[in-house]
Amino acid sequence: MNNRKTVLLAIIALAIGSFGIGAAEFLPMGILPEIASDLLETQYITNRDLALGNSSWFISAYAMGVIIGAPVVTILAGRFNPKRVLLIFMVSFVLTTLATVLTNNFALAVVMRFIAGLPHGSYFGLAPLVAARMMGPGQRGRAVSYVMLGLPLASLAGVPVLTLVGQTFGWRIALGVIAGVFLLAVIAIAVTVPAQETPAHAPLTSQFRVLTKPLLWLAFIAAMLGTAGFFAVYSYISPLVTDVAQLDAHLVSATLVLVGLGQTLGSLTGGRLADINKRFWMRIALLAFLTGCAIVAFGAHNPLILGAGVFVMAFSSGACSPMVAVWMMDITPESPVIGSSLMHSAFNAANALGAAGGGLMVGLGFGFNSPAFLAIGFTALGLLALLLAQRVQRHLGVATAPIQTLNQS
Repeated sequence: MNNRKTVLLAIIALAIGSFGIGAAEFLPMGILPEIASDLLETQYITNRDLALGNSSWFISAYAMGVIIGAPVVTILAGRFNPKRVLLIFMVSFVLTTLATVLTNNFALAVVMRFIAGLPHGSYFGLAPLVAARMMGPGQRGRAVSYVMLGLPLASLAGVPVLTLVGQTFGWRIALGVIAGVFLLAVIAIAVTVPAQETPAHAPLTSQFRVLTKPLLWLAFIAAMLGTAGFFAVYSYISPLVTDVAQLDAHLVSATLVLVGLGQTLGSLTGGRLADINKRFWMRIALLAFLTGCAIVAFGAHNPLILGAGVFVMAFSSGACSPMVAVWMMDITPESPVIGSSLMHSAFNAANALGAAGGGLMVGLGFGFNSPAFLAIGFTALGLLALLLAQRVQRHLGVATAPIQTLNQS
């Protein structure tokens, strides 16, 4: 279990799974026009902006699946062997991704995206804890960041490349490649992740009781509002580059690489900062994110300023992820896997809120730059919620609780 090579291979396998999940979640944001022109063809011909606004449901449906699935699926799956559960999650991603590729109906595609999102939060709740258990105590932040590294790497390499594939060969081919990544993850996890002990079966009522903590939901709101602005901007990154900055469509991929680079560096940085002083650095990360939103909002017409703002947003949001994950584990020491999974539920609530809010602004005719102004408001509210949550946490005396077991009791 403690063999370094075994641990490294297992973490790589888990990161492949997170890479596939990140690509499946974020790719539609880069090829939204291609999806809209195919699944909403008639509407796209008559009113392109309205079709792009409505196609945001392709993004929001996945996020809603994560929001609902994270607490429920995590609690139900917590009664079974962790390795077997991770494999089941990966198989479900293979099947739902292929089903989305094969449908020609927009409504059905939205439904499949919703179903695909159900195990997302649970995977990211369980996989980091499996990694943390293998790495040992005192390395929770790094364990979380290593497993979650697949998400920013998907933005850095997977999404830009697959965006080009989607623009050239069609969005279905791009999603088909992602299904192949999920299949690879199934094989890698089966071969490399060591056998895991099945956790003790705590009563379902006691596990659901964790969800009644007011502090947990205050943290949820802070994480949701704090990152909703990123998704508002990222959902419309393609028209922001082509229509606002007046750049060639192929530079959308270059912008996505910039986003991925920022998130990758931010995630690695945030993982280490989470093990040092996450309370302080979460505040700094949100302030930096607010600055990035303002840069994009007021300077997106200039390609260099747009790039700088997007990078700042990506870096600071990437840094937030592992810090928030560990923070929510601290809040739920009796069931850290639920806290970790709810972090992703919060981020996908942000995804749904940001994409829907951005879609509304664009659909009402305020322009493709309007989601960046909306992002400023979201982030300011998120920072206030974070400060309030941390004050309540200090008052309640909720301290760091080391993760030593996957036991849900």
